[in-house]
Amino acid sequence: MAQVRQQYRTYSQDAVNRAVGGIQKGEFTFKGASKQFGFPRSTLQDKVKGRAPVVASSGPSATLTQAEKQLLEEYITKMSKIGYGLTKRQLLDEVQTIIEKDGRPNPFKDNRPGRDWYQRFLRRHPNLRERISENLGKERAGVTEEKIKQVV
Repeated sequence: MAQVRQQYRTYSQDAVNRAVGGIQKGEFTFKGASKQFGFPRSTLQDKVKGRAPVVASSGPSATLTQAEKQLLEEYITKMSKIGYGLTKRQLLDEVQTIIEKDGRPNPFKDNRPGRDWYQRFLRRHPNLRERISENLGKERAGVTEEKIKQVV
């Protein structure tokens, strides 16, 4: 017999905040807010009484915080601007270092994210791209601004 996956409804965070705030201010009853915003009354009761977080997302919690992800993205961008783009391995090493220093629990084997995490990270940060570097011949590498001015 096949299992049926439970369907979870998603609600606009703004609507949840308005409904919970309205109940707490006395503007709505649980039943009234339920009708107006289309949430189950029990969901609103759980959020107002602290049994469920007001801000919630489905799925497992993220391994890195939003601030850590932002710093990691900035670090990658700065390194590439100065000509030292990180390889996939170096990025995963950085994440592993962050996790090990903190000692936090994580779902990774040996505290190191894998290929799937890496691909999802790039998908969530569209301004980061995976590129293959090109080796320069000694003629191109030896070009300086002064040499160009001499030719012109």
